[in-house]
Amino acid sequence: MDLAQSLTFVNFVGTLAIVFTVAVFLSGIEVCQEIRQKYGVDNISFFPFLAIFLNCSLWLLYGRLVGDNFIIGVNIIGAVLSGSYLIFYFQYALGTQKTWFILVVGFGLIMLIAKIWFALYYIQDADHRKQVSSLYCFASTVMMFGSPLVSAYRVIQNKTTEGMSFTLTVTSLGCSSLWTVYGMMLGDSTVEVFI
Repeated sequence: MDLAQSLTFVNFVGTLAIVFTVAVFLSGIEVCQEIRQKYGVDNISFFPFLAIFLNCSLWLLYGRLVGDNFIIGVNIIGAVLSGSYLIFYFQYALGTQKTWFILVVGFGLIMLIAKIWFALYYIQDADHRKQVSSLYCFASTVMMFGSPLVSAYRVIQNKTTEGMSFTLTVTSLGCSSLWTVYGMMLGDSTVEVFI
């Protein structure tokens, strides 16, 4: 395979990874429809939305540092969608649900701002900045892919998978697999291992 073909294939894999990632992000629409039908957020956690928002924000930072437009583009989409889902959730939350939401999301945003500030303004060396940013991405990716486990207790307790999204499960597998291949093709171990 010559250089032009290999670059085209890398772009193809990157584009396919974006399609699967956007499918993961769009799975939140299912949850929002359920919230609207119930006209409430009982037994529905906002944590997956927050985890996706924080994850996308940190990957945006990494994408900017390494200059990867695939990473930047897909994470802009993810941050906007997950931010929209958080706002939607907040509109349907009541009383203590709203208070808890404000506390947890507020804490998450403070931590996000602190991490971005630290990486951009405190660390002077560009390579060290990328390394620290990649560690942030690792932690946030683990949190994002683990966030549906917040609902696992309810699934086990109720002995029904009603709260689990098959679409999310399949697209998450495709998403992580494609980003791993994309990272391997680029020789970027952060993308290869952490997404």
